[in-house]
Order: sequence, then structure tokens, then C-alpha cells
Amino acid sequence: MKYSVFGVRLAALLLILATLYGYQVTAADRAQEITRVKAEALQIRRQREDEERERLAILAQKYKNGTFEGEAEGFGGLIKVHVTITEGNISTVDVVEHSGEDEVYFGMAAAVIEEIIAVNDPQVDTVSSATFSSQGIIRAVADAVSKAVKA
Repeated sequence: MKYSVFGVRLAALLLILATLYGYQVTAADRAQEITRVKAEALQIRRQREDEERERLAILAQKYKNGTFEGEAEGFGGLIKVHVTITEGNISTVDVVEHSGEDEVYFGMAAAVIEEIIAVNDPQVDTVSSATFSSQGIIRAVADAVSKAVKA
């Protein structure tokens, strides 16, 4: 009987040790996998940052510095803008004329100006409910920017 209790305890101890060893191997594998995934994510993030820097550098080389005038038809008539390019980026868009536009719709459409400046490109989405007015602003800015494009 003494030996059978000893045998059961020994078997239980061996089972516990085997389980702990298996857990340790699994944990080590998981830690390696986490390290590998983090390294890949860091590499992807750095690649995206490099691509963004390259894209911004290309955009900065795209436009000449200065102030350029553009115009286009909006919903109610002619829209004129002055677009200022600083260090190759669209820094300001000033609407200098929009006399035929409905003030409410034009006020909503003016939101495209912030987006144009943010993306440094006049090709942005129009404002819902002020589609024609926002298209007029976008086309006027595109007209001005076309005069700033480097040859």
C-alpha cells in the first residue's frame, strides 16, 4: 500500500511537471509571436510614415509659392477666390466674390475650404445640401491652383 500511494503521488507530480513544462513552452512561443507581430506592426507604421513624408514632399514640390486667383460658376453665379500657396502647400483660400450665391447654402459650402487646405488639394467631396455652391468653390480653387502648378 505504501508503494501504491507513493506511485500515485509520483504520477501526479510528473503530470504537474509536464503540464507546467507545456505551459512554459506555449508561453514562450506566444511571447515570440507577440514580439514578431509587434516588430511587423512597427515596420508597417514606419513604412506608412515614410510614404506620408514622401507624399507631402511631392505635394510641396507640386505648387509654386504665391497668391493665385481662380473663378468658377456656383449655384447663383460667379465665385472668385484667392489661393495662397506657402512652402508648396495651400495655406489660405479667400473667397473674394460670391454675390449671386444664397448665403445659407454658401455658408454650408464654405466648409470645403478647410478640407482643401487640410489635404492640400482641391479634389474634395462636396457638401450635402450645398452641392452646387461647394462645387463652385472647389472648381474656383482648382482654377487658381492650376496656375500654381510647377511645370
